[in-house]
Amino acid sequence: ICLEQACDPHIWMDPQRWAVVVEALADELILIWPELSDSVQYRRDAVVAQLLQIDRETEAMIDALPPERRVLVTAHDAFGYFGQRYGFRVLGIQGLSTASEVGLQHINALIDTLIEAEIYTVYPESSVSSRAVQALIDGARARGHALRMGEQLYSDALGPLDSGADTVAGMLRHNRDAIVVGVE
Repeated sequence: ICLEQACDPHIWMDPQRWAVVVEALADELILIWPELSDSVQYRRDAVVAQLLQIDRETEAMIDALPPERRVLVTAHDAFGYFGQRYGFRVLGIQGLSTASEVGLQHINALIDTLIEAEIYTVYPESSVSSRAVQALIDGARARGHALRMGEQLYSDALGPLDSGADTVAGMLRHNRDAIVVGVE
């Protein structure tokens, strides 16, 4: 997915696509270290099975959501693959880069969209300052729209140790659960 002259690196947000990456990586590791072939194949199979299970769970949970509620507003454009896989319209306050600046014109246009679509949750991300998210909430409130901050999502980093989001599988489940709760 390419936006703003840049391609989205967040492929891990789609468990099916990430499973393909895991398989390709395992194949390359086996070429480099053939003596570890059995171990790499075992781990590859386990990780791929886990990713595909998460994908099935996520699909079932999201299928229960009305299509018009499938709008995801996040701090930056890191959820394009998630949106593409599960039928979400994804709106990022910032672009793909977490270093990009957010303009007032963009915030106002986004508020217009949120009011029109009756969206009430915006998600901060662990790797991005929540200032832009708070500015969006404040701007929406000033226009009479009650926008709330959802649970923090993980996009460019896993969660802290023992957070439940400290593995790719845990991060995917955490994000999915937070998103589903926020759009219900």
